Amino acid sequence: MVEGAGVRPKVAVVAGLGDRPPVGGHLGVWLRVAETIATLPHLPLRFDLMMIRRGDAPARGSPGGDVHLHRLPALLDSDRLPFSRTAAGGTELLAPSFFLLRRLAECDPDVVVISDPFGFGRTAAGWARRNRRALVYAVQTRHDVFAQIYGAAIVARMVGTRASRWLEERFRFSERLGGRVQDRIGALMRRADHVFASSRKELARLQAEMPGLSVSLWRRGVDFTRFRPDRRDRAWLQQAHGIPPDRFVVLFAGRVDESKGVPFLLDVIAASMPEMPRLHLFLAGEGRWRARARARLGASVTAPGALPQDDLARVMACCDVFAFPSPSDAAANVLREAQASGLPVLVNASEGVAELITEAGLDGWALPAGNCPAWVAALRELAGGDEAERAARRRQIAARARQQYPDWQSVVADDLLPVWQRLAAGD
Repeated sequence: MVEGAGVRPKVAVVAGLGDRPPVGGHLGVWLRVAETIATLPHLPLRFDLMMIRRGDAPARGSPGGDVHLHRLPALLDSDRLPFSRTAAGGTELLAPSFFLLRRLAECDPDVVVISDPFGFGRTAAGWARRNRRALVYAVQTRHDVFAQIYGAAIVARMVGTRASRWLEERFRFSERLGGRVQDRIGALMRRADHVFASSRKELARLQAEMPGLSVSLWRRGVDFTRFRPDRRDRAWLQQAHGIPPDRFVVLFAGRVDESKGVPFLLDVIAASMPEMPRLHLFLAGEGRWRARARARLGASVTAPGALPQDDLARVMACCDVFAFPSPSDAAANVLREAQASGLPVLVNASEGVAELITEAGLDGWALPAGNCPAWVAALRELAGGDEAERAARRRQIAARARQQYPDWQSVVADDLLPVWQRLAAGD
């Protein structure tokens, strides 16, 4: 019997982002968890999801049951500062956040879950320590990499490109900022009663680097009713997005900027075009590199911005490959959704998401980061063969995804709830 089984915990997840569309994967997975818990026939817990309020979004909401969404003002939202605004969405820069402290006191959770080292995360960790409540750190994003990438861009906006280059060369500003963020994450993990890792590679690293740390794997679920290969309809793709049926379509979904490796992806597509002239890139997401992609690839790129989940699922089923050279993702659930849709995926071999490749050349490739010829070669191989062969591969990839990945109900029941129950029981 699982320790703590039968306990009905009160859990508060504190996400330092807002849910104004487009919602990224960091907050999106917690929204899926909230929706899943709300559908359970016998609600095993009270669940509060706290995030930053955007625009005129309602301050409170609920997908059903004892599941509650709280949208709270930020004291200093990074999105309000022109030089710190990014496609990743703003976060609270100050701690403590008095709005968050008041809502935590109102909800009075047994377990507090945080997933970032910024204003909301630090505020929630402090509240949990002072009130002797269990603290969980959930690893979702490489915040140190984000800090390096966006830190350099922010400095350039503040002082200009030339001065920012001098600062980088003289003081290694972005590298130091990334290191400081990583140190802060490490401190929060050591204070936590439990840590959720996002990959087996990360789980092994944490167990080796922090002996005695209570850590377990938090898998990501897939909505198999939405992401499936039989939604493929190239006539619809041509009507909706103007892509001819004879194109070999490479899909990317996420922030269209440096944090997701988009500049490198454009290099790969451009280098592939001479021998694969029917190659077409589909960029689903917001970001400043959308315009640059159009300028560089012209009619060979489609960049409509962020898509609703159901539209994205239809587009996925219609594409041929999913390319994701991101250096900053610890989990990237969109890769699992792509495989569930039948797409082989291309990822960086150095990241934890590389473990999603079970058979190189079939369900994708884990490739050297920044190695353009290797990525071009992988695209060339995946584009080979006739449509019948590619259709058979899509069916096989989708079948493997159903065997390999859980649905969201299993994630809640097997990965999250037992830990929360144990901590709430004081074990």
